[in-house]
Amino acid sequence: MTSPLDLSVVVPTVNRPGLLLRALRSCFAGSVSEKEVVVVHDAPSRVESYSQVYDELSSLPVKRLVHDARKGPSEARNTGWRAASASWIYFLDDDDHVLPGGVEAIRRALHCRGPKTSVLAFGSQVHRAGTTHDELPGPVMRKYGVPFWAELGTLVIEKRRLEEVGGFDPAIELGENRDLMARLAGCCGVEHFDEPIVSLDYAHEDPRQSERAGTVEANVYLLRKNEAIYRQDPLWWRSAHLYPACHAARRGKLGTSLGLYREWTRSSGIRIDARFLGAVASSAVSHYREVSRARFRRPR
Repeated sequence: MTSPLDLSVVVPTVNRPGLLLRALRSCFAGSVSEKEVVVVHDAPSRVESYSQVYDELSSLPVKRLVHDARKGPSEARNTGWRAASASWIYFLDDDDHVLPGGVEAIRRALHCRGPKTSVLAFGSQVHRAGTTHDELPGPVMRKYGVPFWAELGTLVIEKRRLEEVGGFDPAIELGENRDLMARLAGCCGVEHFDEPIVSLDYAHEDPRQSERAGTVEANVYLLRKNEAIYRQDPLWWRSAHLYPACHAARRGKLGTSLGLYREWTRSSGIRIDARFLGAVASSAVSHYREVSRARFRRPR
């Protein structure tokens, strides 16, 4: 007989009852049922639609918390993990869903983790513009030369570590996952598992938070905010510039992207980094492919 899974799943949501229903179903779809699910409604207005969701899930142990006023994604997640009863926290966005076997993979990893491990980092299955592919920590970190994995929907974090670093910064609404992970990676052990546990959906009609306007500026702000942390390790400092540079290129802002690259080369004393430039170029190509597909689909 296996021991109960010491895991709380925190799901922040804002007025997306259909997507929330899919996310919650996925939490309970597998063979591992001993878990807590905490849903945080960040000032919902479509209350009647949510009633239908919970009527359908009435037999499942879902804890509901509601903000009377909109506080943003960082504060919604803070509300959730602070109310959670388990020792380990998994954050699932309402527009994503856990893959079959995903919770079982978390159980196995918690069982075999090292004694100093406080963060488990898994992979994801990404749906974007009619394509599906896996993103796994090991290959991605090796490809781009980044020191840690910060995709929030793939991370399982020890609650006491969240308490130590203060959780998410309420002032940040874009890139809060990277801000949190920079602080966590600087003080605790992280283990990576090249297995996807979650489906990240970039294809639904309502834009993801990370795809909204202002993301490039937000990522540059995070670079400045955590500069002291990043400068502790040359790889972190490089990665801190690489991420916003790639994000800028993916949004078609090549000037910003190259400016970040030039800043990094000046500070590091390295004139050319082929892997850095290759990552930026790949992001730029992805942008122009998406633009071309959108033009092709546009009615004439």
